Amino acid sequence: MIENIVEQKNTFRMLHVTLKRILFALLLVAVNVLHAANPYYFQIDKSKQLPSNTIFDITQDSKGFVWLTGNKGLYRYDGKRFKNFAHSNQGSRAGSNIQEDKYGRIWYQTFDGAIYYTHGDTLRRFIENAMVGYLKFGIIDNTAYVVEKDSVKLYNINNLQQVKAYDLGTNNVVASIVSKNEFYVLSETLFVINEMSMRKITLPHDIMYQQIGPMLVNTPEALAIYWKSKKQVYHYIKNDKVEARTLHYKGAYVQNAIFTNNENWICTTAGLFRYDFDNNILLTPKLKMADVNVSTVLKDRFDNYWVGSLRNGVYFIPDFDNAFFPDNDIPSSIAFATDFFVTGNAHEAIHKQTFTSNAKELLFANNSNHDIYFLWADTVQHKIFATSDSFRMLNYKGKVLMHNSMALKSITPIDNGLYAFAATGFCGIIGHKNNEAMIALNHSTQNVKDSDYKIHTLISNIRGKAVAFHPKSKRVYFAGNVGLFVYDNKQLREVKLNGKSLKLNHLAYADNQIFAISSNGILLSIDEKGAIRTIAFRGISPDASANRIKALDGRLFLISTSTIYEYFFDTGLLRRIITVHPDYEISDLALSDKKMIVATTKGYIVLDKNFQPRNCQYDLVINEIFANESPVTFEQLSNLKHDQNDIKIDISVLSYDPTAVNLLYYRINGNEWKQQDADNQFVELRNLAPGK
Repeated sequence: MIENIVEQKNTFRMLHVTLKRILFALLLVAVNVLHAANPYYFQIDKSKQLPSNTIFDITQDSKGFVWLTGNKGLYRYDGKRFKNFAHSNQGSRAGSNIQEDKYGRIWYQTFDGAIYYTHGDTLRRFIENAMVGYLKFGIIDNTAYVVEKDSVKLYNINNLQQVKAYDLGTNNVVASIVSKNEFYVLSETLFVINEMSMRKITLPHDIMYQQIGPMLVNTPEALAIYWKSKKQVYHYIKNDKVEARTLHYKGAYVQNAIFTNNENWICTTAGLFRYDFDNNILLTPKLKMADVNVSTVLKDRFDNYWVGSLRNGVYFIPDFDNAFFPDNDIPSSIAFATDFFVTGNAHEAIHKQTFTSNAKELLFANNSNHDIYFLWADTVQHKIFATSDSFRMLNYKGKVLMHNSMALKSITPIDNGLYAFAATGFCGIIGHKNNEAMIALNHSTQNVKDSDYKIHTLISNIRGKAVAFHPKSKRVYFAGNVGLFVYDNKQLREVKLNGKSLKLNHLAYADNQIFAISSNGILLSIDEKGAIRTIAFRGISPDASANRIKALDGRLFLISTSTIYEYFFDTGLLRRIITVHPDYEISDLALSDKKMIVATTKGYIVLDKNFQPRNCQYDLVINEIFANESPVTFEQLSNLKHDQNDIKIDISVLSYDPTAVNLLYYRINGNEWKQQDADNQFVELRNLAPGK
């Protein structure tokens, strides 16, 4: 028995296949990513082994493989590797019109009209037909429909024999397509062909003479003819009736119209947009990928989008609603300030941004060229707190209200206009000189030069790292290099766990608890009474660099250099929100009432505030099985000879998440799991003992 188990971060699917003497399983684990520009994407091009950066067509077969055509022909992609299919006598390889037949073979057509199909790992020529240029063939069940000089010929795709021909009475054919199990051929008349008959749909008499560049495109309910020359005209055909309609679009040159996963997309030289031909509605008022010359688009079975381009390869887009705003100034911090975001960068500048566009307004800049490594906004007092080479308090207009040389690492409000802080060298309280609490502490406060603020030191000789305030218990917690301290009832004391000092990196208040995380990623919670417990995560474990926490809008997030996680208080579940590409590094995180912004060293990822990440999806495909280097079928597995004990299994793990880390395990007859290189497409089992 072979058990193929694919783990998708808490999601399991099992496939059972009988195999004599072997019990093994494949286990797959993964994480996620991104890239740049309009939507958040990952680019697949020649640097990622794509054979050509010019892409004409993309589709996904019934097994889950993604197939592409480009200048160098037909390619199959499994998320890791490309396989190029070519014919020895193939003249032109560039083509499109990829289709899958009922036997699982992949077909495509070159732009000179030649038709090819896959046979195992090879490519075969279909028929030496009288090519009339690129007029799309079609496959319906067991029949191929091929446009020739003045006819459409039907072929049995099993034995490749012609079974019927329909005379069109014209050689002025300009387009063809399969739609609703019939083959449509566009000329002065629209021919509709099936195995039993051919009928004609009358078109407006001048339609072929006033228009050029027609494209036939399926819709969820009908068929449309889109005319390249008249960007605002298309003809809608339903129940053999033709209706001229005005397309609600003006813009870049249209070069393709696609029907994918029940959606219509129009591809232009400057982006793509989604259109509802059935109801004549523009669904995306703004062009997507506006800086890309788009040739085609696929929405795969996992709802990812694949956008093909004529110059830049393929853009893999997990979600069109997520955006990425590139920023060459190296973002280092971000905070939400009432109705806008403030962002800090590596050049010691603070900007005001809304992330509805790339526009940003400069609030503050300094010339020391230090990172703005800490940034927080008080949405009640309308103040911004920032640290680079020194600490500054600003108002929402960027005016500096306080400047101090201390290296402040963390600050939190504890009363109206009163703040607790942790800094290198000391921890304490900052407040306006007229604040009642500061007046009461007057004898032990220090005036901040050229400002109306004072500082009261609570802990000296400490490398302060974090501070958090528990509003119910009125306790302030300070974390530093020498331990964790609590200021309670005007008394300061160290908090220990099992008699040992706590070395913590970050503190945060959420769910009536103080949360703390250590440099090695151990998460603790402190309740209202001061009781401490260590938290064991359910679901997944964070990666080793997850040593930052942040509480935002009552939610708790763990942050690593590559991943944002959310911790759920009621269940103890840890969920991954997003993982970024290895070329990126997460700097910070902020929430508004609608948006979640992830600041990275390359720019800002904009998600919906309540973004729900999809589980990573995988398909496990057994391509071929060998016994003693000879291929065997599944049916033959139960009758292997006693000396056929070297088994090699050719597999494909179809994982299109570009940042997936795949862990491959197998076991034999219930023995211990063994791990092998996940990029090795063969599972090899040598010298197996006889048995089941």
